[in-house]
Amino acid sequence: MSTWSDDPTLAGAVVTRLAVLALITVLVHGPGVPPADAPVTLRPRLLEALRAEAAPVLAEALDSRVPFEVELLLCTEDEMRAVLRREAELRSHLLPPEQAERSLQAAADFAPSVLGKYVLDEDVVLVQPAAFEHMASLSGRTDLVTRGTLGAVLVHEMVHAVDDARVDLLATMSALEESAAFTVWSAAVEGHAQLVTRDVCRQLGWSDGFRAFTEVASADPDTLRMMDELGEALRQTARVQSADMRSSYTRGEDFVRGLEAAGGRQALDALLVHPPADPSVIDHPQWFVDPASRPAARHDLDALVAELDDELPTPPWTRQALTPTRATLEATMYLLPAERLDALLGSMASARIVAATHVDGSGRQMLVALMEFVDAPAAEAWVEASLDLSRLKDAAMTSGPVTIVSSDYGEVAYDSLSGWTVRKTVRLGSLPRSPTQEVCVLTASHDALVFEVSAIEAPDGARRTLALASLLLDADEAARDDGAPARPDAETR
Repeated sequence: MSTWSDDPTLAGAVVTRLAVLALITVLVHGPGVPPADAPVTLRPRLLEALRAEAAPVLAEALDSRVPFEVELLLCTEDEMRAVLRREAELRSHLLPPEQAERSLQAAADFAPSVLGKYVLDEDVVLVQPAAFEHMASLSGRTDLVTRGTLGAVLVHEMVHAVDDARVDLLATMSALEESAAFTVWSAAVEGHAQLVTRDVCRQLGWSDGFRAFTEVASADPDTLRMMDELGEALRQTARVQSADMRSSYTRGEDFVRGLEAAGGRQALDALLVHPPADPSVIDHPQWFVDPASRPAARHDLDALVAELDDELPTPPWTRQALTPTRATLEATMYLLPAERLDALLGSMASARIVAATHVDGSGRQMLVALMEFVDAPAAEAWVEASLDLSRLKDAAMTSGPVTIVSSDYGEVAYDSLSGWTVRKTVRLGSLPRSPTQEVCVLTASHDALVFEVSAIEAPDGARRTLALASLLLDADEAARDDGAPARPDAETR
């Protein structure tokens, strides 16, 4: 991998290289440059011409540290799939075995949609011509196969190449120990590429191409034509599974802008090398730069998660604990009005989710979400909104391969918990005789803390959800009575 420095002897080489690239542009296109919105046929010489056009602007944006020797290649879907699968294998250790296998399959399934890809540590940028046509068809866009869009894709991937040369992205990704750290790292990697690409495309007159590329890369699955045939349950699954990836292009750009504003390029480089396992810094980059600026937590959510060790022991349960991102929560609560959802998430201080599956193959699952809000009224607002959301899902999930057959609502009746319960029958299939599942949910608040407990195919699920919520409430009250000191909510730097 190339290493770039501020060695004065490099300046002459860079100027010479830029001159050569500028000459290539003239030789390929003549003295005029076609409009950015002109339709194109993707060919190797066009890639080189666009790189030559972008190189001087990109060099200035990145302090002339542009790895001009990166090879630009057109690739097939199978070649793209192989690269995506290799990277998925390098981070498969971050997931439980069954999820790791699904992630490998997801990488393979994603290959037809990938317009361009920088191959980590190989100084190669792949461009997949078929993906441009495929995504243009799925999204109904007529502005995707243009010079401006292809130029934006190339610049975006070249920024990855520069970052890889500076901080060795592959080494960091391979060494990550938690999936939450990968989420933060990915947001920074994609966000930096977007931030630089936006500016370069503005200067080159490719802003429409940048906008088209970004909108396709971060598109809600509902905007794609293939989703029209699916029921709400599968659309919801697609939204949630793709939320963090889509958000890395949009919210990631704001994240990097905030990082550099708070701590300069040094803060970005520090995060790219040692990303925290704390997705909340994506929305609060100053917490990474200055950990003392984070408000102290009133409730120790990690200690409450540990209380589940005896209730959901491993084995016979397999368990995963995670810190949800704002993007994932937004996707989960998609049916609520955007303004209301923004207010709810803006008042959330921290959250943890534990997902447990029984190994007996019965389909038994327990989901526990713990959320701390800025105050008790905000927690109560979440409980009220989650009830409204549940009823919206009842109305939305009446057709498709997964439907809600019935819902029986009630109130929580335990000590100082205030909230609601529901027992739902869910049909797994579109036929009247398709199998069904029972899902019991409890959502309740106490002070600024919200407990959401779900039991799927669990014997006596309603009692089980209340038992876990009351256990966690008692543990939290005992810890606060003991005067447990408040501590930062999660790892920062």
